[in-house]
Amino acid sequence: MSAHCDFTPGPLGRFRWRYSNFYMVRRWRKRFCPMLLRCNGTVYRCSRRPERRAVERAVVVREVAGARCGGPFAPPIVGPIAPLTDVLVHTRDVERPLGLSANLLPEGLWAALDYCCGGRAYGLVPGKRTESLRFEATDVDWSAGEGALVSGPAEAILLAVTNRPIALRDLSGDGVEMLASRLA
Repeated sequence: MSAHCDFTPGPLGRFRWRYSNFYMVRRWRKRFCPMLLRCNGTVYRCSRRPERRAVERAVVVREVAGARCGGPFAPPIVGPIAPLTDVLVHTRDVERPLGLSANLLPEGLWAALDYCCGGRAYGLVPGKRTESLRFEATDVDWSAGEGALVSGPAEAILLAVTNRPIALRDLSGDGVEMLASRLA
């Protein structure tokens, strides 16, 4: 029960009614009792009825949304690669602590790494974090930047650049300490 529907103790330890309690009971009588009668007095059927309505509404919403969408969605300013990068990073945020291996497609990693290390990831990667660093992935054919070398698996580079210090232990090179100092 939410706080506004709780009973508050009155004098002599008795509970007093608030308007919100009265309203809740009144609403219950107005909505639940007729629904219970429509479901032949079966509480199980009655509890399943709102679920069916919610599913029906979701199907209608999906159809309407599909009709209004002309093509793929690209968020303003950040572009279409930002949602992909977000999904890749948060997937590894969940999988890494569980000890699951990285099963990310190389094409998605290339796009996300180009986006994050290219200075275009507004709000995700500050421009100065990747400045004067050269990144080289050891597991896929990808490199970017100029300066001190940071090398390692592509997913570790992606996580380190997006402010995940746990990925620094998988990286090597002269630029790892510089990158570590730039992580907030």
